Amino acid sequence: MSQQESTNANPSGNTFSESKHEISRLERDCYYFGVSGRRPGPKLVYRTSTDVFRNRVVVGQFTYICEMQLLPVYGHDKLSKLWNTILEETVKLLDKREIKFTSIDLARFRWSEEDRVPITNTVTSRVTIWIGVLPGSTTTEAAFHSSQGILELLKQHEIDDLDVAFRESVVRPLVMSDQRLEAIFYQNVRCSFELFAPVYEPHHHQNVIDWATTSLSLPIAGLNTLHIQGSLGFYFRVGSDLYGVTARHVLFPQEEGNMPYKHVAPAPEREVVLMSERAYEDFLTSIRNKKSGLTDTLEIEQGRATKQRAQAETGDERAAIALQSIEAEIERKNKAIEALDAFRAKIRDFRWWLSVDMRVIGHVVWAPPISGNNPPYGYTQDLCVIKLDKSKFAANFRGNVIDLCHGHNLERTINFWRRIHPRHGAPSNFELPIDYLYKLQRVLTPAQLKQPNTQDSKGDPVRFVFQKGHTTGLMIGPLNGFESHVRRYSLLGSFDSIEAAVYAYDNESGSFSQCGDSGTVIAGDEQEFGLQLTSGAGSGNIELTDITYCTPMFWLWNHVIKPEFPGAELYFDAI
Repeated sequence: MSQQESTNANPSGNTFSESKHEISRLERDCYYFGVSGRRPGPKLVYRTSTDVFRNRVVVGQFTYICEMQLLPVYGHDKLSKLWNTILEETVKLLDKREIKFTSIDLARFRWSEEDRVPITNTVTSRVTIWIGVLPGSTTTEAAFHSSQGILELLKQHEIDDLDVAFRESVVRPLVMSDQRLEAIFYQNVRCSFELFAPVYEPHHHQNVIDWATTSLSLPIAGLNTLHIQGSLGFYFRVGSDLYGVTARHVLFPQEEGNMPYKHVAPAPEREVVLMSERAYEDFLTSIRNKKSGLTDTLEIEQGRATKQRAQAETGDERAAIALQSIEAEIERKNKAIEALDAFRAKIRDFRWWLSVDMRVIGHVVWAPPISGNNPPYGYTQDLCVIKLDKSKFAANFRGNVIDLCHGHNLERTINFWRRIHPRHGAPSNFELPIDYLYKLQRVLTPAQLKQPNTQDSKGDPVRFVFQKGHTTGLMIGPLNGFESHVRRYSLLGSFDSIEAAVYAYDNESGSFSQCGDSGTVIAGDEQEFGLQLTSGAGSGNIELTDITYCTPMFWLWNHVIKPEFPGAELYFDAI
């Protein structure tokens, strides 16, 4: 957080020359440390802010790495009315200067600074137009001149209280891909199975059963593209037929083109399976690891019981009391092992091990081309509708519910509740369901997407949303009140769109999303369908994201899906 330092610049991108706007390598690499967890953030290219960069903060006798937190923006007297115009003009300016930008976001930043007493002083930056550029594409000199142009643009609208910053970032769809895993197909060999019911309370095999239940965010892949995985976002029905929605790029790889797809019998079906090969291997490993962990701790408890029993037989009352507690724990672990064995037997009955065909849960019926800048909002259309095999869902179907249970760990579940309601006295309508099944019953409106409804731990306004992806698990983050302009690049050109943006919760929580979460539904804290997760911005390693980009559900449902599926219902409990 510093005055800009002078070193060598690279205005041409190929040769080096002196520039008074160049920043130090340390500041470039560490300025955004922490924006999506305790790890290096995107590389800084240039910023107009004047705060002094400190790589370390000294508080009393302790030295800390300075961590930056990315904050949403909800209100600005002039930007609230002019943001769409500012975005358009900024895009034109950057294109004119041949800046290869990847996103234009609006953000604030918060960090702690040294104080004279051993208490950190929290600082919040001015609202910042935060611009991502392709790594290695933009020099500090070019970013400086572009920043000045944007500030002049803002002055024309009588706005003079914003900063501009450039960082290196890439936007990509958040599918998980593993080319090393190849499936062996045994065609025409099928076995009937039913997905499990969501577990209503902390249960012995909660952690391993999660991805084989009817609750939202099932891990899915195409039968013929098992190296690519995403999530099944939400369900809807038309009459007696059950459908699921995900992102098109989860089931249609780029090399297959972007033509409209609509299944018409008797054409071959494009089948969808529960769990990619990688997810299925992880699933089996989780079962083995769960039992191994239980067996190891059971042996320890049995050893403790033997010692306490010997002492209790001598009349030691404290040992007798301890023995009762240990024996209760032994009984619980034995029941957990029995439950896992029964679960493994059930999976064997499904014959999933024999062929991936055994995990087919439906087939694609509609997948319009991926497109951006769709009127009137400019959002991305990236969806795929799957007709699901009802026989595998009906018995245990609970509707559009997110399972908030963290296995046999009530502490983590309570921690989720505390994070989504972090400040005592702040307004909050979030309620943790008794059965942990969070039912979505309405859709966030355009106005609600831009407005805060509670406060974060520091008292700043915020609207929290959350998702439960196969890769990340249950994650909370603040929904930004201002939408972003995103540009993705490929061999055939660029792709522009307007996206809703979700940031990381804080420095400790990590990224809101990761590869494998594409298609997941993002929920509001008052039982709302909020958004569909499609992509993320991050540095070279896109496994971890700084910003998650999404399509608002109100548009996806009302303007895209319902016109194609007349009579479609979103709110239902049974099929």
